[in-house]
Amino acid sequence: MKKIITTVTSFLIAVVSSLSLVSCGIKEIPNSRPINWYTPHNTKDGSASAFANDACSILWDEEKQLFYSWMLFRNGKNFTSGWVEMTSPDLNVWTQGEYRIQQGKHFDKSSIFGKTSAYGGSVWVDSNGKYFDKGDVVFVMTMRGGKLIPLDEGSKAKDMKLGSSGIAYYVSHGLGQEIYTSGVLAKKGMNTDETKDWRDTAVFQTDDGLYFAISANNRVEFWRINHFGNKPKDEGEKIEKVNEIFVRNIGVEVPNVVRIDKNLWYVSASVQDNPFKGPFQSAWWTLCEWDKDKGFTPVKKGDDNQYHEVQNIRTVEAAIEIKKEQPKNKVIDWSLSKKYKDMVNVWTPNEYGTEGYAQRVVDPWQTQHNLGGKYPKFAIARSMAHNWAYNTNIWAWKGGLYGSEKIDFTNIDNGNLIFTPYDEIGDFANNGTAVYELKGSDFKNGYTLKFNNENFTFTLSDGAIIWNNEVTTKLKKWTKQGGPTDLEDSIKIVWNRTTLTFWNETKGWNAHFMLPQGTTHKVKSGAMSII
Repeated sequence: MKKIITTVTSFLIAVVSSLSLVSCGIKEIPNSRPINWYTPHNTKDGSASAFANDACSILWDEEKQLFYSWMLFRNGKNFTSGWVEMTSPDLNVWTQGEYRIQQGKHFDKSSIFGKTSAYGGSVWVDSNGKYFDKGDVVFVMTMRGGKLIPLDEGSKAKDMKLGSSGIAYYVSHGLGQEIYTSGVLAKKGMNTDETKDWRDTAVFQTDDGLYFAISANNRVEFWRINHFGNKPKDEGEKIEKVNEIFVRNIGVEVPNVVRIDKNLWYVSASVQDNPFKGPFQSAWWTLCEWDKDKGFTPVKKGDDNQYHEVQNIRTVEAAIEIKKEQPKNKVIDWSLSKKYKDMVNVWTPNEYGTEGYAQRVVDPWQTQHNLGGKYPKFAIARSMAHNWAYNTNIWAWKGGLYGSEKIDFTNIDNGNLIFTPYDEIGDFANNGTAVYELKGSDFKNGYTLKFNNENFTFTLSDGAIIWNNEVTTKLKKWTKQGGPTDLEDSIKIVWNRTTLTFWNETKGWNAHFMLPQGTTHKVKSGAMSII
């Protein structure tokens, strides 16, 4: 296995002999890739001609002392994707491992003219052996049609074909092991609205069973897994819907579910801006309580310091009626609806739609916590760096992964989540990174950073941060405003070679930006570094 993180050699990145990549015709400048980011490489020839997208679960292996994670992956730039495996000792430096689930070995087209590909999913350990062998690792993912290739005698008797957005499962005897069996959990997508959009599963375990969340156009749905159809006694429907929560009338993807207390759950979704000609996404979250019959119910802490169900929340049915009133609005404006304007939006944005894509939030120790009845003090969030959808001079490699973000739950009793970089930060070093610790008051008259001798300015205006990005790049400069900010808020700005991230740690939000490869930065006084 190859270590992916590039060794740091200099501070201001110099243009030296570049590497040509046949697949895209863009020359890559060495040492442009950010520190502590996963970068895909081709499993056949080791080149950068590979694509990765949509990180999913992180699971801790106590014996090997390694974290395992997976991403959609393919060699080259053609569409069909499988899943690649990654490992890390520290949740920061990731090493690419086996091409764990791939076409021709685990799945294939159902006909010469057919289409197939893995989509988003998640991974869960059957610690008690309820569905498979004790300790088996279960991969649950949506698929773009095709068929599964039988791997054992039991699979040969199953119907292994999938329609669009069907759900497949693959099972191995432990982390880092070969897949030994597979099957179909849902034959085709179960979203009945006109979009048929139904994908990106997030499996979660409650005290009463196993479930998954899945995105469905304008909402997140929650489904119970009754069985996997792999045992003689398995009868009836494999899955059944429990409930749903409306998110936005368009562009909902990639749900996440993390248990943070006995009956308090972090639920989030990515909200994409692809309908507006930009491959960018924001991340929104809410807190919920769970009931095996009612499913997830959004809650908010009251004056009595107890959580209470949020009343009169927005619904799919109301959104459909507003859309009829506002046919020209891609995203409906609830405030313009006389009948529905008072319905409550339960979602809080924490990642603004700059160049972040499809945020995944996980408890890396979920297996151990599920066994021990314990709850995490924090979760880890990661976002895809998605550059293939537009003409950009950012990287010759297409795909990769933002470094880990920590979502701290320790202040949850005050109703706050704290979002911070998970990188270790220390004294300034000439390694192509700079970290600035600031207050909201530092932005009253604008705070300017220079990249390639061009200005990138953040300003506090009317209680929010706005920015003016004058750095020359082919990348679309999508948004201009972030979240709320007060004068005393704690702010971190992190430059990491070809990326820039603004963190408001007090208000719990961030914004990501891409910078051209080979970017230089004029370091300001007081800077620290990622170490």
